[in-house]
Amino acid sequence: LSFRDLHLATLMHGLEEADQLTEVIFAARTKLGRDTDHIRPNRAEALRLLMRIGLEEVAPETIEVAIEANKEYALDKVEEF
Repeated sequence: LSFRDLHLATLMHGLEEADQLTEVIFAARTKLGRDTDHIRPNRAEALRLLMRIGLEEVAPETIEVAIEANKEYALDKVEEF
């Protein structure tokens, strides 16, 4: 996943420079109910988590459909074995 947005790039750079990226990732992982013990402070992790939070906020049905599709895909793979 990649996209170009000067404002978001500047924000991410600022978070890194201010050593706040880990805090943002911790907060995002907490909101999503994810493990907060092993945080990799990088832009990709932050953007992935924040995008998921945003999607859950504005289009929760999309996340639900994606979760179900992922489960079905995993079951199909197990059945193929």
